[in-house]
Order: sequence, then C-alpha cells, then structure tokens
Amino acid sequence: MGASEYLATVHDTIAGVPPVVDFEAERRVQSACRTGIRRGWVRSAHDCAEGGLAVALAESCISGNLGADVQIPLTGRVDTALFGEGGARILVSIDPSDQTEWEMFLREQLGADWQQIGRVSGSALRIATSEADLRVDASLEMMQCWQFAIDRR
Repeated sequence: MGASEYLATVHDTIAGVPPVVDFEAERRVQSACRTGIRRGWVRSAHDCAEGGLAVALAESCISGNLGADVQIPLTGRVDTALFGEGGARILVSIDPSDQTEWEMFLREQLGADWQQIGRVSGSALRIATSEADLRVDASLEMMQCWQFAIDRR
C-alpha cells in the first residue's frame, strides 16, 4: 500500500515505497493486451495503477455506463486486494463469444499470470470477496456526478 492513492486519500498519509516494476511481466501483459485489442477480443481495457482494482472497476463501469459482477479471491488484506497499486495488471472486458479464444491466448502468453474475475452486467458494480461485499451503483446519475465533480468543486 506504500505510496498509494488509498493511503493518501483514506489515511491522509503520504509514505512508503511504490511497488517495484517487473519490466518483463509488464512487457508480456502489455503485449497480450495490445494483441487482444488488434484481434478485436478486448472491448475495454483499464490499468490498475492509480487506485488499484476497485478504482479501475468503478471507472470502467462509470465511463461505459455498465455494471459488473466481480469475485476477487483474497490472499491477504481486503484493502490491498481492492486498492493495492502495481504494474502488469490490466482490467479488460471481452465479449462472451470471444472468451474461449481469449483465454487460450492468455494461457499461451501469460501462463497462470491472469484471472477471470467477473462479467459485465446490469447497471451496478458488485464486488464480492470472501471477507467483504461492496455494492456501488454506477447509474447514469452517478456517472454525471463523477463527470462534473471537478466543475462542482
């Protein structure tokens, strides 16, 4: 959580060291994503660098005016799973008709270094973990709130 937006925003603390960049992993993940875009498999893509996975999910839902049902496996702290920042992580959405081909490609390119975490659905974002269940409504009303936040400030 060092040097993260979460630490700065929630705990009003600017401290720690950012995650170390694994350049080889970054190259592989970026290459796989670009190939997926070129082949038409990837419908949307969002990095998880600023704010972590939860922020990437929320921004994707709000900008696309679509919801998502997501299950995040926990291997540590909930806040780290949701808001931990780091490289070589891209949230993508794939049309269900391309899922099998996309997953075969990912296994070839990334081995076990990828996860399916959910699906695009409805008009709300639902993130579930083994320890927490969060629900954020990403309706058009919320999207307008987000879009005009700076103007209103």
